[in-house]
Amino acid sequence: MDENQLLKNLAKALGNENLLEELEQKKAKEAALLENMNNALTKLTVGEKLTVEKAFQKPVPLITEDVPVGYTAPPSKAGEPKPIPLGAQPLPQLPHKDLITRSVDAISQKARDEYVAAVDEIPNSIRKELDILKKTVTDLHRFASRTSQMGGGGEVRLARLDDVNYSTIGDDLYLRYDAASKMFVFDDPVSSPNLLNVASDIIPATTAIYNLGNSSNRWEALWVGGNSITFSDQNYSFPDQTLTVANGVFYITDSLETKLQSNAGLQVGNFLLQNNHIQLTNSSATFYIGTEPATGNLVINRPIVAYATGTNTNPTFTVARSGQVYINTPNTIFTNSAAFEIVGSNTGVSQPRNFTGTLIQATAQDGQPARIGFDAFGANTYVAIAGRGARGTVTSPAGTQANDTIIRLSMQGWTADSNTYAGSIGRINMQAAENFYAANTGTKITFQLTPAGSNTIQSESIAFYANGISLAKNPNSTITFSDNTVQTTAYKPPNVRIANVISNTVLIDFSTDNFVHIHTNQGTVTANLQNLTAGKVVELFIFNNVGGTQQFNHSVSSTQATGGQSFYLSSHNTMYVKYFCLDGTANNTFVAAIT
Repeated sequence: MDENQLLKNLAKALGNENLLEELEQKKAKEAALLENMNNALTKLTVGEKLTVEKAFQKPVPLITEDVPVGYTAPPSKAGEPKPIPLGAQPLPQLPHKDLITRSVDAISQKARDEYVAAVDEIPNSIRKELDILKKTVTDLHRFASRTSQMGGGGEVRLARLDDVNYSTIGDDLYLRYDAASKMFVFDDPVSSPNLLNVASDIIPATTAIYNLGNSSNRWEALWVGGNSITFSDQNYSFPDQTLTVANGVFYITDSLETKLQSNAGLQVGNFLLQNNHIQLTNSSATFYIGTEPATGNLVINRPIVAYATGTNTNPTFTVARSGQVYINTPNTIFTNSAAFEIVGSNTGVSQPRNFTGTLIQATAQDGQPARIGFDAFGANTYVAIAGRGARGTVTSPAGTQANDTIIRLSMQGWTADSNTYAGSIGRINMQAAENFYAANTGTKITFQLTPAGSNTIQSESIAFYANGISLAKNPNSTITFSDNTVQTTAYKPPNVRIANVISNTVLIDFSTDNFVHIHTNQGTVTANLQNLTAGKVVELFIFNNVGGTQQFNHSVSSTQATGGQSFYLSSHNTMYVKYFCLDGTANNTFVAAIT
């Protein structure tokens, strides 16, 4: 604060904010008056000055009555105004220091008659100047009297005020009030600092006691340097922390240097920034970044790693600098969760799965299909959904075995009565057809379906191999053609058997026989039928090696045989016999012969 501002504040404290301006005006007026007085005195001759001094040697009592004061002297010339006697106005007391005051005192102490006589001795040439001088001194005394009532003895120079100890004035000192002497004194800023212009450290007498301002009287602004504020830690085991700034960046360090301080931190509300951690002191509170109407991007110019609680120590979510994204799942993914889930429903609800371990789950909007789209562009490019399978573990794989499923497409449906998804009711499996080795990697595709009216999925409805299709494991397999004809079996070469009959009987097995060529040396042969099979046809060619008449007893009721007899008789050595078994019973087995 400069000297002018200090004087203004002092005037305001004395109850008159305009005191400084008034003093300046009075000061200018005093300077003008003193200049007039000096001009009047310099015009006196040496003899006139001696006459004035001689007239004012003997003191006289003070004049207390008012005597008119004017500018004219006693009559000396025609046309001049009459002189104005002194004492027209009361004269206040002033310090006896200057020539004018001593002169006035000398005049005031003369008797009236003696005063008048002394005045008469003054030459007329200077009487007018003396009248002006007397009026000037009177005005000056009135001004001094009024200003003395405001303090400071009427003086406008700070060094001459009555309540200023001017003996203490010196260079580079500051003014302070001394309560003991009730005076303003000039003091050394080091031994007794000036709080308006401090030239040294300000150190409190006792640590951690005094405050700078309080709740009702605060400092408006605090200006500090770059190496600015040092705080002591409430935990004394930690070092002091210094708040510094360099290149527009604030630092919290344990020294004035902008170096890393591992335990340095800043907490604002629930938000804690410490070393390289950003966290909430309340771990269950929600961490918000931005506001709902915000439209600007959140740009993170570094890789991202997110960790989840649990025994899995791998990062849960990672975005590498190269743009690769990794998701590491918890130890167990339950039926109501997935490692990556897309929910398009307006309610935000997804149905739980029937199995654990779902990696990707997508729930479409109501009324919309759940599509997964892939595009590929360029020559010899394509969309590939690739699956790999192995036994063992990811760190120690083992060989794939026959019938191991490598890729599976599964379907489930919602059951109306149990209000839940049914288990797997349809599958397409890409499987190993044999144990895998470097030179043996046969594969197959099998379908598993659930027959209508059942809730049990078949172990294998149909299988596709590199060399064909198999329905062998489906006991109810059929093929329906466009004309609605159904085929339950495919053509296979008949089983041809040659039977050398030594005895007079021959075995006919409907489960295995298709064609039987019988060589016999007997004139009569009897058939022994077994394993009658529905829909089965067995054909016989009977050849008699010795020639002559041949008789064949067919072992079927004569009513079910052509010709109505229990045997067939041929006059030459070759006979043809054909059996038809309709339903697997003897009653519906028929026979015919060509003899």
